[in-house]
Amino acid sequence: MVKTKGSKDKVKHRRTRSDKNKKRKIYAGKKTLHRKNVNGNFVSYVPKRKRDDNILVRFCSVEPMSHEGLMRFSKETRRKMHQSVYGKSSLTLSVPPEQLSTKEKIEELALDYLWEIKDSYWLLMLWGTSKNTHHCSPRAFGIIKISQHPSGLKARVIPSYKRRSLKRMFFWRDH
Repeated sequence: MVKTKGSKDKVKHRRTRSDKNKKRKIYAGKKTLHRKNVNGNFVSYVPKRKRDDNILVRFCSVEPMSHEGLMRFSKETRRKMHQSVYGKSSLTLSVPPEQLSTKEKIEELALDYLWEIKDSYWLLMLWGTSKNTHHCSPRAFGIIKISQHPSGLKARVIPSYKRRSLKRMFFWRDH
């Protein structure tokens, strides 16, 4: 039996959801924040975090995938996939926003706290405003490459400009 456009559905088990087009009451185990309608205008959400509060930063390692791990995938998948493993080792820091305001300051921060492995790649991750079931959503905002030079170890920041950009952050001062 084919259901055509405009026909009435006589089968009772194919009902629509009872909460369709309704407001959520609970999300991820917590009550949702209700928007307030004041004089016909919705009042925006005021965050609890202040501008000068510390920001959580996570550095996740990017390492090449092992040959055994690569061979677990099919031949078709192997051709199209990235052959790297993310987050085998990570470090989370709470830093003031001034330490993330320019590329040079992020490079200094990376050289101070990341372990000294030459020719290593790290993801610079910041927390977004969206909440998953673990009440956090870290997003990669750039890649940090640490390489060996005659003068010593140097870090280079490659910001992500496609979807998530450091330029959009309130603390960014690099012009």
